[in-house]
Amino acid sequence: MSVIGKGGNYAVLRGSSLRMSCIPRESDLREERETESIYKSDMREEREAAPIYKWTDEQDKEVIDARFTKLENGDLEIVNAHVSDSGIYKCKFEIPSFSTTPQPKNVYEHKLV
Repeated sequence: MSVIGKGGNYAVLRGSSLRMSCIPRESDLREERETESIYKSDMREEREAAPIYKWTDEQDKEVIDARFTKLENGDLEIVNAHVSDSGIYKCKFEIPSFSTTPQPKNVYEHKLV
């Protein structure tokens, strides 16, 4: 697993809220998404697989708790920011596949100062 992009630098005042996007631009996500085909009763259905997001800190520990919330679209929201929240955050995402071949995980780094 390697970092494929820099999400950017963020600055926030102590006690404020912040939202970090996992993927810097919506177009990047469109490029990463894949369409999966499912066959049921001789009928072919296509669907778009929804990505799975995981936010971690510099020590690779998941950061979801009372002040850190992973939103449905993959963004990380931090409320009541503390000075100790400064550091590197990584958003890892993968797109589920019905294939038996392991899919690579994609990682974006974000720096909070």
